[in-house]
Amino acid sequence: MNLTTDTIESLAAHLDDCMREARDTPKITDRHPEMDWDDAYAVQDAIRRRQLARGARIVGYKAGLTSHAKMRQMGVDTPVFGFVADYMAREVETLDSDMELVQAAERFLASHFRRFPVLRDGRLAGQISRTDVLRGLTANWR
Repeated sequence: MNLTTDTIESLAAHLDDCMREARDTPKITDRHPEMDWDDAYAVQDAIRRRQLARGARIVGYKAGLTSHAKMRQMGVDTPVFGFVADYMAREVETLDSDMELVQAAERFLASHFRRFPVLRDGRLAGQISRTDVLRGLTANWR
């Protein structure tokens, strides 16, 4: 591990707050390029402790970056693992690709989600974030 305990706790608080407030955050390794996998899992553990203290329950675990192509793209050689808490969505909510931008904004305002999968003819076409919608709305406002 390369990060101090204080840095790990600070990053965990920052990332946890961003998740709860549905705020984007810059990639933390840009500010902490020395961060390694042990540091990353320590931050995740600190986030999990914060969430458990607020009453969340761990209901499962997840694996990410499981395809070799995605691992190569991301410059890693092993999958990553995380936890699933009871507040995470069980039912996937989606937006249609032909939805108006204002309708998409309304869906974001009515939810805690930061991103929605976008479907076209019932098939995954991509994703859209709160930031994408805000940029689209402000670009059209001028």
